[in-house]
Amino acid sequence: HFVNEVISASLKLIKQDAEYAERKLAGTVFEIYKIMEDGSEIGYSVMTDCGNGEYVVQDLTVGQYCVKEIRAPENYQLTSVTMSFQVTREDHGKEIEIPSLASGNTLKEEPLRGTLEILKVFEKYGQVAGSARSLQGIRFHVTGQNYDEEVETDTEGRILLPGLRVGKYRIEEVLDECMEAFVMPEAQEIEVTEHNTSEYPAVIRFENRFKRGRLVIIKHGADQENRISGAVFRLEIRDYGRKGEEVDEDGKNYAWVELTVRKSDERGEAVFEDLIAGQYRLTEIQAPKGYQLLMSPVEF
Repeated sequence: HFVNEVISASLKLIKQDAEYAERKLAGTVFEIYKIMEDGSEIGYSVMTDCGNGEYVVQDLTVGQYCVKEIRAPENYQLTSVTMSFQVTREDHGKEIEIPSLASGNTLKEEPLRGTLEILKVFEKYGQVAGSARSLQGIRFHVTGQNYDEEVETDTEGRILLPGLRVGKYRIEEVLDECMEAFVMPEAQEIEVTEHNTSEYPAVIRFENRFKRGRLVIIKHGADQENRISGAVFRLEIRDYGRKGEEVDEDGKNYAWVELTVRKSDERGEAVFEDLIAGQYRLTEIQAPKGYQLLMSPVEF
C-alpha cells in the first residue's frame, strides 16, 4: 500500500525594539493567512507568543502564505512590513525564512512617540517690574524611557521635546546660583502618549515662587525699654525693571518703589511681612507726638 507523506514546515519570528536590539518584545498578535490560487486569503493559524520575543507556528503545508500583525505590543506601532512566504515540498521539516525580513526573521518594531512641553514661569512681586528674572536658559533634567538629558528654556521659557517614546517622564529643575531668591519647585512626573503631537503636547508647568522674609522695626526712645507707638514707616524696594535716576555700585539704573506703610504698635513694633530678597530703603515719614523724625532713610 502507499502512504502519502504530509509536507510540513514551521515558522519563527523574532520581535525586537528598533533601537535596542537586546529588548525583545512579547505581546504581539500575528495571524497566518493562506493565499489561494484566486488571490483570496483564508485565515490559517495564529502564531504562538513564547513570551521572549519569539513567535512560532508549526504544521505549515505546501502553499503561499502571508503574516499579518494584528496587534502590536503596548507602546509600539503596528509593523508595515509585508511578510509573504512560500512553503514547498523541499521545505519539509525546515524552518521557513521570510525574504523581506532580516536574517533570522527579525522584526524591528518602532515605538510610539509623543511630544512634551515644559513651561517655565516666575512669580511676579506686586508692582515691582523687575522682580522676575529672564525666562531663557533655565535648565531641566528630563529622564524616562531611556531618555536622560539636560535641556534649556528658550526666550519664552518653553522647551519642546518632540519624538519622545511614549511613557512616564520625570522632570526636575537644575539649581543654579541665579535662583537663590526663589524656592525651587519639586520634581514632577508626566505621561506622554501617542496623542501628544507638537500641536497638542503633554504640558508640564514649573513656577518659581520667591523666598519670603519678615522685617520687624522696633521704635524706642533713649531708653531701649521705652517702646514707642505711632511712628509711621515707609518701605521701598529697588526696582531694576524701571528706569530711574539712581545708579548702583555696578552702574545699573534703578528706581525706588514703595511697597507698603506700617505704623508701630503699642509694643513699638512695625512689622513688614512677605518680603522678597532685594535691596530696601526704610523711611520714617511720621514721628510719634513729641519725637523728631529720623534724620535719614536706612538702606539695607
